[in-house]
Formats: sequence, structure tokens, C-alpha cells
Amino acid sequence: MRYLVLTTLAVSVLSACASIHDMDKSATHFEPTPGGFRYQAFSDLLRPEGSEAGEAVRMRWLNEYLASNNICPSGYEISDRKVVVRDVIAGEKIADIVYYGTCK
Repeated sequence: MRYLVLTTLAVSVLSACASIHDMDKSATHFEPTPGGFRYQAFSDLLRPEGSEAGEAVRMRWLNEYLASNNICPSGYEISDRKVVVRDVIAGEKIADIVYYGTCK
């Protein structure tokens, strides 16, 4: 019985994490451009602007979107990245990050 309760609790926690990931990812914006795209994501306290981990999450979201929509199937290159700071909380930038990419 204890195992069942712990297993149920673990599944619930993992589901909540997946839901938060999907909710956060839905706050991004993708716009096709001739030969590429404009992708707007964000930084926050969980995914700081200057951190490798934060950038990895944003790139994962971008790659998931590109793959699920069959955009840039031969790959892409980020040609520009702009940070628009909205606020600073606890020393971390809360910002929109805009990526411009070209398909290969």
C-alpha cells in the first residue's frame, strides 16, 4: 500500500512539472520569415538570461517547435539574438529574448 501511495505521488509531481514546462513553453512566440524565423522566448528566475541552463531550455523549446512543425528540417542558424529587459529581480534579468534564425 505504501508503495502505491509513493508511486502515485511521484507520478503526480512529474505530471505537474510537465504541465509547468508546457505552460511556460506556450508563453513563447514563433513567426516564420522568408528563409527563416523570429522566435520570442523569455528569461526569468528559473531560466536566467545569462545562464547555460536557461539558454538550453529556450533552445529545447525552439527545437521542439521546429521539429513538430517541420520547419528548417535541414537545420538552422541563429543569426541574431536580442534581449529586452523588462525588470530585474534578485539580480536576475526578467526579459524577452528574441532570436532570428535562418534555415539551412
